[in-house]
Amino acid sequence: MKGVPIKLDRVRHLRFTPASYRALADRFGIHPRQITAFIDEKGMETLPAFLWAGLVDEDPGLTTGRVQEFLRAYYKTPLQLLRLAGPLIKAAKLAETEAAAEAKRDPGRGEKE
Repeated sequence: MKGVPIKLDRVRHLRFTPASYRALADRFGIHPRQITAFIDEKGMETLPAFLWAGLVDEDPGLTTGRVQEFLRAYYKTPLQLLRLAGPLIKAAKLAETEAAAEAKRDPGRGEKE
């Protein structure tokens, strides 16, 4: 699956994978299941890291610093930044749907991770 389109320096595609969530959990020192609560607590300061995690599958050389550059260049107001919430939520829901479908195909997989 290609992911959810988002416009930065070019059209990129947000796609969260289990590896994305593990990278975020490692970066912030939290369990992957705590990510939602962590976002609620920290808010917008986590945005570059979450965008990076959703984009790195498509562009493995991408860094959070580069994502911050994109945000400064293309999203200049708080309202513009808030508009990124929709694609992020859509990508997260897509990841949940894909994970649920995978769990149905391979019920023991989730227990191993």
